[in-house]
Amino acid sequence: AIEKAALNNPTAAKLWHAGSQPMYEITATAGAVVVLDGLTGQRLNPADETEVRRLAALALNRSEDLIPAPERVDRHNVTHSRGELPIWRLRADDGTHHYVSRKTGRIVTSADRMARVSQYAYHYLHTMKYTDSDLLNAVIPIPYILAGLSLAALGVYLFLTRTVRP
Repeated sequence: AIEKAALNNPTAAKLWHAGSQPMYEITATAGAVVVLDGLTGQRLNPADETEVRRLAALALNRSEDLIPAPERVDRHNVTHSRGELPIWRLRADDGTHHYVSRKTGRIVTSADRMARVSQYAYHYLHTMKYTDSDLLNAVIPIPYILAGLSLAALGVYLFLTRTVRP
């Protein structure tokens, strides 16, 4: 496949499968990545929406008609918080989000509905980064902090008035 694609000086090759179809991920000397069909040696273009749908259909063992149109994601989010950008996101009918590499066409990560809820809860409760504005991120928690302090003060007041009798 590598010879048929006429690649000069490849530095690394990975064999992986999209469903039952073998794929080669070839890294050239300049760091560029080329994806080849493992059977025919044909170059594939994972940055192309139709090619992404075809590769995802193979990897997920579904009909291509059941694969939704991919969305381009240009910034990290809660379910794809690290790794390459831009990336394709496929929103499946069952609520699962699949993130597909624009370089290789490989599904990088998937998150079903419950995994996304868990990731959102963890992310927002630990980072408290709700918006891109630092000012808003500093202001949004204040009512919750005040409510928590008020509830704690009420608990102390009730404890003291019911246990300490004059």
